Amino acid sequence: MYEVHYTKDSGKMVTKAEALWEKVYTNRTNMLWSKEEYLSSMHTYKMLTNKMEITELKKKKEEQKLKTNEYDEEIIRQIEANEIILTNLQDGVERAKQNSKAAENTYKRTLDNMNSSVDDFHSEFKPILNKIQDSDQDQIEFMKINL
Repeated sequence: MYEVHYTKDSGKMVTKAEALWEKVYTNRTNMLWSKEEYLSSMHTYKMLTNKMEITELKKKKEEQKLKTNEYDEEIIRQIEANEIILTNLQDGVERAKQNSKAAENTYKRTLDNMNSSVDDFHSEFKPILNKIQDSDQDQIEFMKINL
């Protein structure tokens, strides 16, 4: 009878401990993936921002050349090309900014989930292990007495 009770209680506690461990592992994995996504989106945003700044500087430089050379067609074409590039880059920067903000929010949420699961793990896992250990000791005592 004791063995049935012991096996049933220990099995429940082990299942609960495994569920806690699985929750921590899953939340950690999700947090790491969202962190990678966040870092990647921030990198894209920074790269596009840098390209836009460089293109703006090129455009200003060409405009300065135009002032000295007046109506040089090559310079005018270059300025127009830079304006098109700038427009495209501004759209890309705006999308990248929105994507990085969304990735940041996802990362924060997954980090909160991870912290919550670690707190649950610390508060619940050790007592479960202690109960299992106490049950093991009780079983040993039971066996000593009955042998």
